[in-house]
Amino acid sequence: MRVSWKFTWAAALAVALGSSGMGTSPAGQGDDDLIAVEAHDGGIELEKLLALAADVTGEPFFFDPAALHGLRARPIEAKAIPRRRLLSFLDDQLREADCVIVERIVAGVRCHRVVARGFSGRSQSDLKTAAEVVTPDELASIADRWKLVTTGVTFRSTGLARGMDHSICYRHADSQSESIRSIQGTGAFVITGPAANLAQEVALIRRLDASGIRSEIDDREEARLDALVARVAALEAALAGR
Repeated sequence: MRVSWKFTWAAALAVALGSSGMGTSPAGQGDDDLIAVEAHDGGIELEKLLALAADVTGEPFFFDPAALHGLRARPIEAKAIPRRRLLSFLDDQLREADCVIVERIVAGVRCHRVVARGFSGRSQSDLKTAAEVVTPDELASIADRWKLVTTGVTFRSTGLARGMDHSICYRHADSQSESIRSIQGTGAFVITGPAANLAQEVALIRRLDASGIRSEIDDREEARLDALVARVAALEAALAGR
């Protein structure tokens, strides 16, 4: 196999100068520079693709070599990728190999950990705990990434929330890297999984919630609250009349 990695001059200079030191990929004028990744006679080894990403971003990537040994990216003849989209491309290639990526800030530097979900060489029980916590709005900004994140979303409709509890669980089976949990007594959910998947779920939930869908559960809940308000008002009136 022959593999060649090509940088434009500006991108190569940005790598030579290193990262910004703020825990994010180098950004600025070089973001639109194209990185050409070429592989002939088969896909690039994932270890080499990770080495390229580390060079371009100036950020460390950690992985177990035994877990990725022999794994390759999808065969491609040539691919020109804007520098700012390299991590998204890497995410997609890792996902095809059933790998997930976890990111965290350590001493001001963003670090990446790549885990092969089917590899049993080490415990992966901390994957969901290590997932970055993001808001739904932050999630929308990384909807093209497959890194592991956790977010929360809340329904205004109690009935819709209870219905969705069953409807979307099948998309987020409780595993080492994905889960969905409802907060008892509320319409809130905490969801963990790849950012791209979660972004679709949150968008769907928001559209459904904004549609004004109601159920018998909502009507009963509203009647219960109205009755409670009436009882409180009656007690206040009784106390005021003493």
